[in-house]
Amino acid sequence: MKYIGFAGKEAIGGRLHLTNRRLIFRSHAFNRMTGQLSIFLPEVTALRNASSLLVKKLDVQTAGSTETFIVWGVPSLIQTIERARAASNHAAAETVWRDVAANPESLGDGLTFSPIIDRLARDGGEIAGEGLGAITDPLGLATVWHLCQLYRLLSSKN
Repeated sequence: MKYIGFAGKEAIGGRLHLTNRRLIFRSHAFNRMTGQLSIFLPEVTALRNASSLLVKKLDVQTAGSTETFIVWGVPSLIQTIERARAASNHAAAETVWRDVAANPESLGDGLTFSPIIDRLARDGGEIAGEGLGAITDPLGLATVWHLCQLYRLLSSKN
Protein backbone atom coordinates (compact mmCIF):
# COMPACT_ATOMS: atom_id res chain seq x y z
CA MET A 1 0.00 0.00 0.00
CA LYS A 2 2.93 2.37 0.53
CA TYR A 3 3.46 2.59 -3.23
CA ILE A 4 0.07 4.19 -3.77
CA GLY A 5 0.21 6.60 -0.83
CA PHE A 6 -1.46 4.48 1.85
CA ALA A 7 1.50 3.42 3.97
CA GLY A 8 0.30 2.34 7.40
CA LYS A 9 -3.37 2.51 6.38
CA GLU A 10 -5.90 -0.14 5.49
CA ALA A 11 -7.61 0.35 2.16
CA ILE A 12 -11.30 -0.50 2.20
CA GLY A 13 -12.79 -1.28 -1.20
CA GLY A 14 -16.27 -0.18 -2.09
CA ARG A 15 -18.28 2.44 -3.92
CA LEU A 16 -18.60 6.18 -3.39
CA HIS A 17 -22.03 7.70 -4.02
CA LEU A 18 -23.08 11.35 -4.12
CA THR A 19 -26.60 12.38 -3.15
CA ASN A 20 -28.08 15.85 -2.80
CA ARG A 21 -27.22 15.76 0.95
CA ARG A 22 -24.12 13.63 1.48
CA LEU A 23 -21.28 11.52 0.17
CA ILE A 24 -21.85 7.86 0.99
CA PHE A 25 -19.10 5.25 0.89
CA ARG A 26 -20.35 1.66 1.04
CA SER A 27 -17.70 -0.99 1.46
CA HIS A 28 -18.05 -4.26 -0.36
CA ALA A 29 -18.28 -7.61 1.42
CA PHE A 30 -14.69 -8.65 0.62
CA ASN A 31 -13.20 -6.26 3.21
CA ARG A 32 -12.13 -7.08 6.73
CA MET A 33 -14.19 -4.05 7.80
CA THR A 34 -17.55 -3.52 6.19
CA GLY A 35 -20.17 -0.85 6.55
CA GLN A 36 -21.12 2.58 5.35
CA LEU A 37 -19.61 6.03 5.87
CA SER A 38 -21.61 9.22 5.41
CA ILE A 39 -20.09 12.67 4.99
CA PHE A 40 -22.69 15.41 5.00
CA LEU A 41 -22.23 18.03 2.26
CA PRO A 42 -22.61 21.05 4.58
CA GLU A 43 -19.61 19.87 6.63
CA VAL A 44 -17.24 19.53 3.63
CA THR A 45 -14.67 22.33 3.81
CA ALA A 46 -12.43 21.40 0.87
CA LEU A 47 -12.01 18.89 -1.94
CA ARG A 48 -8.58 18.10 -3.34
CA ASN A 49 -7.32 16.04 -6.24
CA ALA A 50 -4.62 13.97 -4.48
CA SER A 51 -3.88 11.81 -7.53
CA SER A 52 -0.39 10.66 -8.38
CA LEU A 53 0.60 8.85 -11.55
CA LEU A 54 -1.80 5.92 -11.92
CA VAL A 55 -3.57 6.26 -8.55
CA LYS A 56 -6.53 8.62 -8.72
CA LYS A 57 -7.43 9.92 -5.24
CA LEU A 58 -9.91 12.41 -3.88
CA ASP A 59 -9.35 14.02 -0.47
CA VAL A 60 -12.53 15.22 1.23
CA GLN A 61 -11.76 17.59 4.09
CA THR A 62 -14.11 18.48 6.92
CA ALA A 63 -13.47 20.49 10.08
CA GLY A 64 -12.56 17.28 11.90
CA SER A 65 -10.95 14.93 9.37
CA THR A 66 -9.76 14.18 5.87
CA GLU A 67 -11.11 11.10 4.11
CA THR A 68 -9.31 9.78 1.03
CA PHE A 69 -11.09 7.86 -1.71
CA ILE A 70 -9.62 6.12 -4.75
CA VAL A 71 -11.90 7.04 -7.65
CA TRP A 72 -11.69 7.69 -11.38
CA GLY A 73 -12.58 11.06 -12.86
CA VAL A 74 -11.52 13.12 -9.86
CA PRO A 75 -11.72 16.59 -11.52
CA SER A 76 -15.28 16.06 -12.79
CA LEU A 77 -16.30 14.47 -9.48
CA ILE A 78 -14.99 17.53 -7.61
CA GLN A 79 -17.05 19.80 -9.88
CA THR A 80 -20.16 17.68 -9.31
CA ILE A 81 -19.71 17.68 -5.53
CA GLU A 82 -19.13 21.45 -5.56
CA ARG A 83 -22.40 21.97 -7.47
CA ALA A 84 -24.25 19.80 -4.93
CA ARG A 85 -22.63 21.73 -2.05
CA ALA A 86 -23.63 25.06 -3.62
CA ALA A 87 -27.25 23.90 -3.79
CA SER A 88 -27.10 22.89 -0.12
CA ASN A 89 -27.76 25.53 2.54
CA HIS A 90 -28.38 25.85 6.28
CA ALA A 91 -32.03 24.85 5.92
CA ALA A 92 -30.94 21.74 4.02
CA ALA A 93 -28.47 20.88 6.81
CA GLU A 94 -31.27 21.13 9.39
CA THR A 95 -33.40 18.85 7.20
CA VAL A 96 -30.55 16.32 7.10
CA TRP A 97 -30.37 16.39 10.91
CA ARG A 98 -34.14 15.78 11.23
CA ASP A 99 -34.03 13.01 8.60
CA VAL A 100 -31.21 11.24 10.42
CA ALA A 101 -33.10 11.39 13.70
CA ALA A 102 -36.23 9.98 12.03
CA ASN A 103 -34.44 7.38 9.89
CA PRO A 104 -31.04 6.46 11.43
CA GLU A 105 -30.67 3.27 9.41
CA SER A 106 -30.12 5.48 6.35
CA LEU A 107 -26.61 6.08 7.73
CA GLY A 108 -25.72 2.40 7.55
CA ASP A 109 -26.47 -1.03 8.89
CA GLY A 110 -26.05 -1.42 12.61
CA LEU A 111 -26.20 2.31 13.42
CA THR A 112 -28.99 3.37 15.73
CA PHE A 113 -29.85 6.93 16.60
CA SER A 114 -30.13 6.93 20.34
CA PRO A 115 -30.06 9.50 23.11
CA ILE A 116 -26.39 8.60 23.55
CA ILE A 117 -25.54 9.49 19.95
CA ASP A 118 -27.58 12.68 20.26
CA ARG A 119 -25.58 13.55 23.41
CA LEU A 120 -22.35 12.72 21.60
CA ALA A 121 -23.16 15.32 18.99
CA ARG A 122 -24.32 17.92 21.49
CA ASP A 123 -21.40 17.41 23.90
CA GLY A 124 -18.81 17.45 21.13
CA GLY A 125 -17.69 13.87 21.62
CA GLU A 126 -16.50 14.13 25.24
CA ILE A 127 -18.57 11.07 26.10
CA ALA A 128 -17.49 9.01 23.08
CA GLY A 129 -17.00 5.86 25.12
CA GLU A 130 -20.69 5.77 26.04
CA GLY A 131 -21.84 5.84 22.42
CA LEU A 132 -19.75 2.96 21.13
CA GLY A 133 -22.33 0.38 22.14
CA ALA A 134 -24.77 1.77 19.59
CA ILE A 135 -22.34 1.23 16.69
CA THR A 136 -21.63 -2.19 15.25
CA ASP A 137 -19.13 -1.26 12.54
CA PRO A 138 -16.02 0.99 12.43
CA LEU A 139 -17.34 3.00 9.49
CA GLY A 140 -20.40 3.72 11.63
CA LEU A 141 -18.13 5.32 14.22
CA ALA A 142 -16.71 7.61 11.52
CA THR A 143 -20.26 8.46 10.45
CA VAL A 144 -21.11 9.46 14.03
CA TRP A 145 -18.03 11.71 14.00
CA HIS A 146 -19.34 13.40 10.84
CA LEU A 147 -22.79 13.66 12.42
CA CYS A 148 -21.19 15.48 15.38
CA GLN A 149 -19.48 17.86 12.96
CA LEU A 150 -22.79 18.53 11.21
CA TYR A 151 -24.42 19.34 14.57
CA ARG A 152 -21.59 21.73 15.46
CA LEU A 153 -22.00 23.43 12.10
CA LEU A 154 -25.71 23.87 12.71
CA SER A 155 -25.13 25.15 16.25
CA SER A 156 -22.62 27.74 15.11
CA LYS A 157 -25.10 29.20 12.62
CA ASN A 158 -28.00 29.51 15.07
